[in-house]
Amino acid sequence: MIVDAAAMQEFSRLMSQPARRRNTEGEVTDATLAQSPTRIVGLDGSNKFGIRPFAHGQIAEKVGIPKRYYDRMATEAPELLTANVNHWMSTSDDRRMFRILDGNLRAFLSDRYQRMDYFDFLEAVLPLVKAADLDIVSCQVTDRKLYLKCTNQRMEGKVVGDVVQAGIIFSNSEVGCGRLNIQTMVMVLRCTNGMCGESVLGKYHLGRAQGDDKVQEMLRDTTKAHEEQVTWEQVHDVTEHVLGHRDWFDKQLQVYNAAAGQKITGDPVGAVVELQKQMKVTEKARSGIMRHLIEGGDLSKWGVSNAITRYSQDVADYDEASDLERMGQTVIELPKQAWEKIANAEPVAA
Repeated sequence: MIVDAAAMQEFSRLMSQPARRRNTEGEVTDATLAQSPTRIVGLDGSNKFGIRPFAHGQIAEKVGIPKRYYDRMATEAPELLTANVNHWMSTSDDRRMFRILDGNLRAFLSDRYQRMDYFDFLEAVLPLVKAADLDIVSCQVTDRKLYLKCTNQRMEGKVVGDVVQAGIIFSNSEVGCGRLNIQTMVMVLRCTNGMCGESVLGKYHLGRAQGDDKVQEMLRDTTKAHEEQVTWEQVHDVTEHVLGHRDWFDKQLQVYNAAAGQKITGDPVGAVVELQKQMKVTEKARSGIMRHLIEGGDLSKWGVSNAITRYSQDVADYDEASDLERMGQTVIELPKQAWEKIANAEPVAA
C-alpha cells in the first residue's frame, strides 16, 4: 500500500495505557512498546492497523524522534507521542509504502522500496539447495529477515585439528532491514560454530518510485517480470559458483590457520574487555564470550572468534545471534594494530 505520509489521519490513539503493569507472576514491571496497543488510521479512516515494534523504529526515524525517547513516550506519555508523530507526519510531502501482515503494520518504507518477497526468494533458492544436496543447518523468519543457512558435506578442511565445512547463507528482508544477500559460511563441526564470511551477492531493495511514478506506469508487466528474473538468475549463478569452486574456502582455511597462531600474550580478561570496546558488545555478551574462551582453552585469534560464535548459540534472538556469527569473522579479519591492542591488553583494574 502506497500512501501520502501527510494524509494519515491519526496515529496511535490506542496508546493510552498505564506506564506499569503486572506480569504473569504478579510482579509490577515497566510497560514496553510491544505491550502498548497502537494503531495507524489510514486515508479514509477505515483502515486501522496495529504497529509492530520494528515499524515503530522506522516511524521514529522518519519523523526524526530519537528511538529511546520515542519508546519512553510510548510507554509513559502516549498522548505526547501521538501529538508529535501526527504533527511531523502532517508536514511531510513524501509518499510511504505500508507493508501489512495480519492487520499489523510491519514496515514503514520509502515508496522507492523494491519488494523482493520471501516466497519468491525461496522459490529461487530452494531448488539450488536441493540440487546441491546441501544440509540445512537452520532456517528462520524474524521480524526483520529470513535466513537460510546451509553446509556442503563435500567441501571440508581442517583448522588446527578442527574439521570445518563450507557453507552458504541466504538472507533477505521484506521490511527494509538489509538487502537480499548471499554469504559464504564456515562451520566448525565439533561445536557447530558458524562464521559468516564474505558477502558474494548483495542487492539493495531500491528501485524506481512506485505508485503514480510515470516511468513505472510505462513499463509493461513483462518488463517488470524480466527485471525480477535477472535478480533470481544472479542468485542462481552466484550460488552455483560458491558451491562449485573451493578457492574461496581454501583461502579461508589459510586465514584461519594463520589466526590460530596469533596468541593473546597479555591478560585474557583485559583482552575480552578490549574486544568489547572494539566490537561494541554488551556486558552480557562480554561475559558469555569470556566464559566460552576459558572453556575452549584456546587463547588465539581463532579461539576468540570461536568463543564469539559459540556464544551466539546461547542467544535467543536469531538476528542478534546472526550478528555475532558475523562478528566472529570480523575478529579474524581485524587489522594487525587492532588485534595487537586485544592480544597485548593489560589487566583490568579492580
